[in-house]
Amino acid sequence: MKIYQLAGLSVIVLISIFAYFSDEHNAEYDLSGIVHDISSSSKGFIFQIDTTESSYRCFFDESPIELGYYAVRGSFSDDGGIFFIEKMMNMDNYKEHD
Repeated sequence: MKIYQLAGLSVIVLISIFAYFSDEHNAEYDLSGIVHDISSSSKGFIFQIDTTESSYRCFFDESPIELGYYAVRGSFSDDGGIFFIEKMMNMDNYKEHD
């Protein structure tokens, strides 16, 4: 009987961990700030994101909203001139941060 309880508890813990990390609001982001100067390219969108520390030139395949507040995760180009975004979340639409 105890083996079934332990197995059941293990399954519940694994499902809880998966659900927590699947929620994009629980993901870690590299930068957050205000987006502006959006322009389109043949493969996506290039824009600036102003953070509290600096302003960064970014590329993503989806267009953000002008003057929207976003959190982004990704990596810099080899020369550091552009930040390639892997994941972007519009923080203006994130209701729980209020």
